[in-house]
Amino acid sequence: QGKTFTARLLGLFAALDPFVKLDVFDAAGKPDWRKFALVADSCAFGLVPTRDGLPPEILLNTLEGIKDDTQDRYNRLSRMPTTVCPEGKLTRRIARDPDYGMPVRLLLLDEFQEWFDLGDISKEIAALLVFIVKVAPGAGVILVDATQKPSGIGGGGNVGNMFTAFRDNHQVRFSLRTSSYNVSEAVLGQGAYGEGLDSSTLLPQYKGVGILRGATDASPTVRTHLADGDDAEKILTAARLMRERAGTLSGMAA
Repeated sequence: QGKTFTARLLGLFAALDPFVKLDVFDAAGKPDWRKFALVADSCAFGLVPTRDGLPPEILLNTLEGIKDDTQDRYNRLSRMPTTVCPEGKLTRRIARDPDYGMPVRLLLLDEFQEWFDLGDISKEIAALLVFIVKVAPGAGVILVDATQKPSGIGGGGNVGNMFTAFRDNHQVRFSLRTSSYNVSEAVLGQGAYGEGLDSSTLLPQYKGVGILRGATDASPTVRTHLADGDDAEKILTAARLMRERAGTLSGMAA
């Protein structure tokens, strides 16, 4: 309960940094995300055709671009002196220097389970998502993914296995109130219930409260801020202006 508001908070935070490149996809097509078109390098809302094309194809093109960008970044980072890039991974200094052309990227997917259940195109999307979640973080690609169906899709098979691989390679998990301990375990990861972490016990009257696992050695119960639709529009309007001034507005937003 509240996953879209929570995921959107992280997107709004990133939008206010003009050096973060955003890609935003909401398979449900809810109004919550549509104002991100003001700043997103690529975006699509829902699954039906739009004037920009078919959302699954837009996502596929975006993922292919992120994979190519990730491989290019690692190639360039590996050639840099250790005084600039000591560990072969993207640093804050490199990300914020436009001469390198390697800004932090945020890929935001709401209702991500839908992208795994679209037939043939899902095979390509699933393979790319697994690559990105496993390989791309060191190159400065952050994934924020929300789902109300964490237990998987279909009856197994290759795409179903890739769904599980994608889900299980998220290092930081956040579970708001769930209907049962099984769902809580699927969100928070294997062993969470044995550690006493069960989001089904969260009280319904406390909105935006969830269990955070993986961000620190502790797994605290935390409360998120509330930013409604009006707040989001104000923030994204300001974020667009900041990007215009910084010269970082790109892609579909530009």
